Amino acid sequence: MLYSYCRVDFIGIPINSLNFIPPKTDRDFLYAVIRFAYRQVERQVKVSRKDLFMRSCSLKIMVFLFLAALPACKPKDILALETPAQASTQRQVAFVSTRDGNEEIYAMNPDGSKQIDLTNAPSNDWFPTWSPDGQHIAFASDRDSMIAIYIMNADGSNQIRLTGAGNSFPAWSPDGQKIAFACRLNPSSELREICVMNADGTNIIKLTHDLTYDGFPAWSPDGKKIAYGCYRNSNDDVCVMNADGSEQTQLTNNSADDGAPAWSPDGKYIAFSSNRDGHWNLYLMNTDGTNQTRLTTEPVNYVYAVWSRDGKQMLFGSDRDGHFDIYKMNMDGSNLVRLTESKGDNTFPAWLH
Repeated sequence: MLYSYCRVDFIGIPINSLNFIPPKTDRDFLYAVIRFAYRQVERQVKVSRKDLFMRSCSLKIMVFLFLAALPACKPKDILALETPAQASTQRQVAFVSTRDGNEEIYAMNPDGSKQIDLTNAPSNDWFPTWSPDGQHIAFASDRDSMIAIYIMNADGSNQIRLTGAGNSFPAWSPDGQKIAFACRLNPSSELREICVMNADGTNIIKLTHDLTYDGFPAWSPDGKKIAYGCYRNSNDDVCVMNADGSEQTQLTNNSADDGAPAWSPDGKYIAFSSNRDGHWNLYLMNTDGTNQTRLTTEPVNYVYAVWSRDGKQMLFGSDRDGHFDIYKMNMDGSNLVRLTESKGDNTFPAWLH
């Protein structure tokens, strides 16, 4: 596509100042430039129609020569105009925002730039999770008068429901073949188990049989284990099991609530949220539950942490500035940066790995 082009002057007009929507085809691009230039000539130069026609023909020839010269452009002179698909590929962070009055799935770059609404629906949408190839996002929504799991392209198009009622907290497996989620096999019940299904919504299998409130499944990087939020001893904890549901083990055990686990990219640690010190804060532990260490220390709430691909940074939600926004920080707690700033809450980040 011709959405990258040189920063040159075209009939005295900087080509990178053409204010039009990026066209869908090369031919559309060509005609858009011609139409724009034609209007400029007609408005700025008083000439006869015959003369104007001759100028238009000249412009077409100039555009042809301009496009033919594109391969010679130097990389540093290229100006990229994004198609929706190209934009969504660059936007590697999905999150939930209430800035429009209801909960929607948004996407942005890891530095907080180029925030766009992907779902754009009157319903509530939550818990985005990326497919490993970055082409799709699964999420939960109540749009069909039920809470179910949906899938869409990374640019927000082609939104399709995968499950029936009572299912949420989707988590895509590292190989892209399966989605783990919290399932209510009886939609009228509040009890949740952890289930897994194929990425197309087929072959649902229940992994836990606790008859409690399991949720927030998170795959280990090698796809062999699933950490999840489990309800034990009258409070929420973090548990782990093999990907087939065997060897279920409780990792946290205290009088407070722990949940929302997230594996480090190297598979050595699990980050989680806990209110054991009065506020919701971020903690880190070994994958066997040992060495539980508090990462955030301020008397505000920090929740729903996710890791960067290299394991050096985290994204999370915090109300440190009045309402919930998405923040980024280094693993040592340094370089805290606020990425969102809107009139609503911004939570549940998902970072493409």
